[in-house]
Amino acid sequence: MGQKIKGKDMVFRATPPGGTEEVFCSCTNNVLDIVRDTVETTPPTTNWKDFEPAAISFTVTGDAIGAFDSKGNMYSLGGWLVNGLKVDFRLAAGGLMYSGKILITNVNITAAHKDLVKYTFTAIGCGQLATNTASQSYSVYLANPVGKRLAGCPNPYPVGLLWYDNTFIGLANDAEDVIEQFNAYIENNGQYILTGTSGGCDFTMQIPWDSDDRPQFIPAVPGNAFGIGTAVPGQVIGIDNSGNVIIGP
Repeated sequence: MGQKIKGKDMVFRATPPGGTEEVFCSCTNNVLDIVRDTVETTPPTTNWKDFEPAAISFTVTGDAIGAFDSKGNMYSLGGWLVNGLKVDFRLAAGGLMYSGKILITNVNITAAHKDLVKYTFTAIGCGQLATNTASQSYSVYLANPVGKRLAGCPNPYPVGLLWYDNTFIGLANDAEDVIEQFNAYIENNGQYILTGTSGGCDFTMQIPWDSDDRPQFIPAVPGNAFGIGTAVPGQVIGIDNSGNVIIGP
């Protein structure tokens, strides 16, 4: 099973024996390959082959760009290869977390430019590969319904907070209001959770590890740009330029 991991999702960390965990490369093209060996058990009474499962192994390969440094990159990889060290590693691909022990078997320097070096590496797994799941966290921002950063940022408040189907959620007077109302909205159902903010228009969103969708922004409109209809024909409740609630035509 070969799994292609996007460079932007690849975080490769390793811990040498007796050392501390290091992020040692910025990978651009990576493959985690998991292989199940088999043992043939074809009986003499048939021409159809049969097999039983045997040992499982895995390899990790990557194309990386790093700096000439004393740790955390190609320098470390080369040292681990020469010294034959088994290294604890973990890597993240979206919401999947892989970890185990590897032995570096190849480091190939393909180009060097001033303080940067491009290289590839190959490692073979030693023992079991553990697979766990974790929620994904990333940055989102207040934007109009088509994704353009909201006018007035970093302080556009008050704003009319919307859901992704343009349903009105409520009026948010500050970033904390955005977090509270967005997380509590019934249609959200805990799928997208805002966990923090810079205090302006930028937030941190957490989604399930296997989420089909990954929102890039939080839809909203300026406070003075929306109104809510009332029972009186032609009358709405809205917000003026000073953030005051008004009722009128």
